[in-house]
Amino acid sequence: MIGFNQADYTAWQYRWLCLDALGSDLQHEYDFTDCIMENNAKNYQLWNHRRKCALRMGVSAAEVEMNFAADALLEDEKNYHAWAHRQAIVQAFGLWSSEVEFVNGMIDKDVRNNSAWNQRAFLLKVTLSAWLHLNGQQQQQQQGQQQQQTGETPSHGSLPPPALIGIPSESLAAAAAAALTAWDQQPDGEGPPPENSPAVIEGEGLQAEVAAILNRELVYAATQVQRAPRNESAWNYLTGLFSLDGCRPHELGRQTAVHTMCAEALADCPSCPLALSMLTEFYMSVAALAVDAAAARAETATAWAAVRDAATAAQHTLTQLAAADPIRNMLYVWKGQEIAQLMAAAESALSAAPQAQ
Repeated sequence: MIGFNQADYTAWQYRWLCLDALGSDLQHEYDFTDCIMENNAKNYQLWNHRRKCALRMGVSAAEVEMNFAADALLEDEKNYHAWAHRQAIVQAFGLWSSEVEFVNGMIDKDVRNNSAWNQRAFLLKVTLSAWLHLNGQQQQQQQGQQQQQTGETPSHGSLPPPALIGIPSESLAAAAAAALTAWDQQPDGEGPPPENSPAVIEGEGLQAEVAAILNRELVYAATQVQRAPRNESAWNYLTGLFSLDGCRPHELGRQTAVHTMCAEALADCPSCPLALSMLTEFYMSVAALAVDAAAARAETATAWAAVRDAATAAQHTLTQLAAADPIRNMLYVWKGQEIAQLMAAAESALSAAPQAQ
């Protein structure tokens, strides 16, 4: 049946149930599925079947499966099935560090490969979340143990932060440390920024370490944007950084390096919609931070003036963006309304400030 219709889900499922019930040697499935991939590397059922076989065979199948997916990507570097298969194998067997090297190579080869950028974002999101969760558990345990012994609040350390690496279920601390070493060996331009980088966030504990990770990724994204300022993949990756676990609200507004990145991109590529869009978001985040500051202070005139200035800059940039990218005009109208609300709130607060004094 599969010979007649390679996408026949029922036939593939029946084949798997037979293999499972008979306890067959799944090594023989390699030859069968290799032939199918040669004819149709985007067959959903093929990849689902390979995944079932790999997970049943265990870690011994990891290298074979990664090579199988890599072969498919040689034919089509954006084959969704191959990338999804690599994600499943990486997660199942903890192959995070090696996958980072593979993804970096794919981006170096083609900076516009959105699938490779998505894979890098996946690696960062999953490993950072796991690392934060692990450190949170570790700190809670240390606090509990020290409080039981001394009755005092402990000062605790934490595992090394992930250098864009994964933390497999076994040997978590060792894996994090090994991957941190691997990151340090990356070529120039991919390491952490200098200590006096304008993007460095002041902080303590996990927050400071998350800031260091964010700074490193900003440097990487900036390097790739310089290669192709109109490459949407790199800008989307940059946007996603500020939704990672551990980021503070309106984190984008704290990152002056983003402003520099946008200015440099616009100098090389005037009226670049992607740079203008990011710059608009930057100014809006700055305005949101100033709103928060105004709400937290008794003296609000300075903070509301900052809101007004940031909103004005956002509106100016948005006007340029609408001219450069008219097809999304309705989106920019909506954003303009949000900016107008910020400006109205600032003007109202500033006009009332002298009366309050």
